[in-house]
Amino acid sequence: MWLRPVILFAASASALAQEVPYERFQLENGLTVILHEDHRQPQVAVNTWYWVGAKEEEAGRSGFAHLFEHLMFRGTERAPGSSFDDLMEAGGGWNNASTSQDRTNYYDIGPSELLPTLLWLEADRMQALGPNIDQATLDNERGVVRNERRESYEDVPYGQADLAFQRLVYPPDHPYHIPVIGSHADLVAATVEDVHQFFASYYVPNNACLVVAGDFDTAATRERIERYFGAVPRGDDVRHVSAPPVVLDSRRVHTLTDDVPFARTEIIWPSPPFLTEGDAAMDLIGELLAAGVSSPLVQALIVESSLAEEVEAYQSSSALGSEFIISALARPGVSLDEVEAVIEREVREFLTDGPSEDGLNRQKALMEAQFLRRLESVEEKADLLNRNQFHFGEPDSFKRDLDRYRNATVDSCVEWGRKVLGQEGRVILRVVPLATPLDDPLATMPEVGPSPEFSPPLPERLELSNGIALEVFTQDQIPLVELSLVLPVGSAQDPAGKGGLGHLAGQMLVVAGGERDAGEFAAAMERLGADLSVAVGRLETTLHLRVLARHLDAALDLMGDALLRPRLDPADWERVQRAHLATLRVQAENPMAQARLAGDLAFLGAAHPYAHPSGGTPETVEPLLLNDVAQWLSDLFRPEGVRILSAGDLDPAALRDSLERVLGSWAGLASGDERRVFTIPMPTPLTGGPRLVFVDRPGATQTVIRWILPAPAESVPGRYARELVTTILGGTYTSRLNANLRMDKAITYGAGATLVHAPPVGYLIASAQVETQHTGLGVREFLAEFKRLSAGDIDDEELNKARRSQRTSRIEEFATLGSILDAAQELCRFGRTVESIAEELELARALEASDLNAAAKTLDGVDGGVLVLVGDKAEIMRQLADVK
Repeated sequence: MWLRPVILFAASASALAQEVPYERFQLENGLTVILHEDHRQPQVAVNTWYWVGAKEEEAGRSGFAHLFEHLMFRGTERAPGSSFDDLMEAGGGWNNASTSQDRTNYYDIGPSELLPTLLWLEADRMQALGPNIDQATLDNERGVVRNERRESYEDVPYGQADLAFQRLVYPPDHPYHIPVIGSHADLVAATVEDVHQFFASYYVPNNACLVVAGDFDTAATRERIERYFGAVPRGDDVRHVSAPPVVLDSRRVHTLTDDVPFARTEIIWPSPPFLTEGDAAMDLIGELLAAGVSSPLVQALIVESSLAEEVEAYQSSSALGSEFIISALARPGVSLDEVEAVIEREVREFLTDGPSEDGLNRQKALMEAQFLRRLESVEEKADLLNRNQFHFGEPDSFKRDLDRYRNATVDSCVEWGRKVLGQEGRVILRVVPLATPLDDPLATMPEVGPSPEFSPPLPERLELSNGIALEVFTQDQIPLVELSLVLPVGSAQDPAGKGGLGHLAGQMLVVAGGERDAGEFAAAMERLGADLSVAVGRLETTLHLRVLARHLDAALDLMGDALLRPRLDPADWERVQRAHLATLRVQAENPMAQARLAGDLAFLGAAHPYAHPSGGTPETVEPLLLNDVAQWLSDLFRPEGVRILSAGDLDPAALRDSLERVLGSWAGLASGDERRVFTIPMPTPLTGGPRLVFVDRPGATQTVIRWILPAPAESVPGRYARELVTTILGGTYTSRLNANLRMDKAITYGAGATLVHAPPVGYLIASAQVETQHTGLGVREFLAEFKRLSAGDIDDEELNKARRSQRTSRIEEFATLGSILDAAQELCRFGRTVESIAEELELARALEASDLNAAAKTLDGVDGGVLVLVGDKAEIMRQLADVK
């Protein structure tokens, strides 16, 4: 069994019994022993407290202290099986145990002559039970405890609420967050190793107190205890958990449905811990509010109004924190709102007026009488002695305990009532019959309202004297500046056999410049809170500067040195080239990179400028020379066609002046010279069904599936509709591909699709990485999704979801300085401006599902596409045999 904490009208003596005599001693192994003789009856009680409860359980092992309580009756080598109970019952005795958050206690009751047997049994299991527990025993008792949870909580009226209240009152990191009974999952997870470790850690004599009360001889019993229990070895010192008082900052309402005849409400306030200041006052307040027909809650809810079937109020006390609970069962047809309103009214009146002196004295007298009745039993007296030792360190603390109630006054009750019940923070736990409709604020999902207007920030456009275009987005909320200098030169212009040249030229550009070597250049940037990076794409090279606004001019000087006066030091070249080669060799083993390279070569053709990676390959990079880089920069890095995009805490005119100072002397082509025209050809279309490309990785556990399908170029009308179609196919977590392959089939971590615009080429990429054994299934599902898309089944719901998703993405593009520049650069690349975004969003609002279904047909290019499979070719081929 396990005990939910209850009120202990603890002990002491009245005028008839002020003290309970005892003898206390401690064995060398740390076991505390308390002996109390009571010869009124020929009966003895052996009561053992182990100072371990549910609060000591490790995460993921809830319910373990209570489970171990059950295991303690499963026998040892000396008393195997059910011998513990058999021997005790054969001698006329009986036993039981309980577990709380703070301790586990075991008690044996029997005739005086059975005492030696009781002591022997307890000493035997203290010494030897833990190691005797095996898997079968654990499984058996685990099943018993899980059934106890079902029978005591899950299958009884209001039991679900009893399981729920602790997690509502106590935060997840509090030792009381989970009830003593634990969860099914944690009980199932318990192992024999856990049992052995728990026994060795907590079921040791130095973590226990043994009380013997009743009809016995102290000297003889002490000698027997020293002999039996003295043989048990001391354990390691035990660390006990602690936690600060819980404070709820708001009213928390939680409603459960259950198969119950009456709706019930429980209002729960955190209250003072057991035996601390205020605990006794809250005990008394509970009795004053709801004990007896004359109490205010009984009068208001039952006698005068017939709103409730029953009501109670009580303090549920534990060592690390308590709960003060008012509970009421509403009569049929009465709302819990009405019951709770009456409770709150009566509590307010109590906190205002307090109890009567007479009423308080009556409750004090009732408590003393209740305690005296407990002292009549050696069983109860033994447990109270142990409890006093645990909490006070003094077994005979009965007077001290009862004085907490005797000394209570009307003023002290009102004071503590206001401290606890006067706080707004509380939990209201409701249980309503299954047939009762819940007043659920989440029952109806709100509709998504209309999208507000979005206006992206607009730039001020200027121009330098050498023709460089400048766009300035003033964003002065934070004193930062970012600037992108975009040159119309990219990796597509790498000479044949020199793939990666443009990439390495860009890297060398930002290593050092002017009079500073690499170390000095980096240090100078760092002093300004700045960094200069480079990105080389197929058609553009971008120098990106980030800097504190106050250091912008100094950072521009450094950028000017890098761009116009690069150092190109041979030592730097050797280091940069070597590092890049290492990166390429790592990438060459990456299956996703292998899929990209193989797909581009197959779809675009080996001669196409886009078919090769921007960074080149080890074979093309290794032969490159520093002179190649110098020639590249000299020939192609000119101001013609350069754009500068900037955002941040800027004055456009001042920025133009600064850039004029730094870049105004950048000379363009000589008069009469023309910039070399570089055109990108269209790839030769593929025909005759999808081209299958393998990259064999024998023994691979996963397969990369990468489809490349022809699509209209960006400039072809209908671009926005095509982008929405791509979003529906694979642009979000719930897109068709991901919903199919991840959420439904569970064969991949993620599947998606993207529309690639690389002037003048357009194509769709759809890809996923799947487990090897599901490659065939993955290919089939891709084909099914392509077929479904081309059939034109996009509806208004998918359209609206994609439209909102795309709109959100567009808005996010203007969230930061860097994203503003990226968006502006993307727009410029295709001859559009920021101002066109409003037009695009308006166009999106006008699109219908039929427009998207028409656009989907322009993406139905499986017959002209490429399927790349990177993985175990032999296994993949076996699975593809039946793919049509």
